[in-house]
Amino acid sequence: MIKLATLEMNFIFNRHLQRIRAQRWGAALSHPLHHFLHEMLHERLSYILRQFKSVLIIGEFKYQPSSQDCYVIKMGSSVEALSEHLPFKEGAFDLIISYMDLHQANDVPGILKQVNYCLQPDGLFLGVFLGGNSLWQLRAAAQHAELLTRRGCSPRVAPMISLHDAAALLQRAGFAIPVLDHEPFELKGNNPFSLLQQLKELQLSNSLYDGFKGLTGKKFLSELESYLSEKTALNLELDILCMSGWAPAATQQQPLPRGSGQKSLASVLETSSSFLD
Repeated sequence: MIKLATLEMNFIFNRHLQRIRAQRWGAALSHPLHHFLHEMLHERLSYILRQFKSVLIIGEFKYQPSSQDCYVIKMGSSVEALSEHLPFKEGAFDLIISYMDLHQANDVPGILKQVNYCLQPDGLFLGVFLGGNSLWQLRAAAQHAELLTRRGCSPRVAPMISLHDAAALLQRAGFAIPVLDHEPFELKGNNPFSLLQQLKELQLSNSLYDGFKGLTGKKFLSELESYLSEKTALNLELDILCMSGWAPAATQQQPLPRGSGQKSLASVLETSSSFLD
């Protein structure tokens, strides 16, 4: 008998814990961060002159259909499922929006491939999530506090996807016309406790499997609060990444084949330099 080797995924995030926290805290859509993100996404959608007919929402995004004929399916309410396992047929939607989900997902490449599979040809994917150097002050504060109290460090802030890596993930998943950009946002608080409370309400608390499993302890919290008060001016930086891509279609614009240009780069540079002399 031949046994086929199976590749087991090493999960980074505890998605079950994330669900429990989501049920406990709700979406906190009144927070300024959600207002900022909703305005950003609605602005980008306003640039697209198309009426979408079938929409999938992953996350707590309030989508405003432009047509009465449009039907919207929302993960978690319309369908009980995680983004790692989209239970939809091929080409089921012409718009899929992922809202604040990819930064806490275990299989981002797999999710993007499933999204592409579920999109109709020339369908649009729009995703927004935390990336880059988000919460770097909190990571530094936690490392400082643990070194002083426990003589070691454990993961407190999740690893983030860089803008460069996000572009590569879109291309790897087979999206056409990928576009990436990012926007800064600051979480502000009157004291360290209010900052940590905001992270809980925004469902950004630590959900890493490899995180510290013991009691936090008063000494650790004291050192953490002291560092945040002295070093960060009670501000935490967030780097909001926004990605968009289209499911491939024959009607889309295609780049010209290599070698089809009629002018050489040298002649173009000579022409441009003559205007500068």
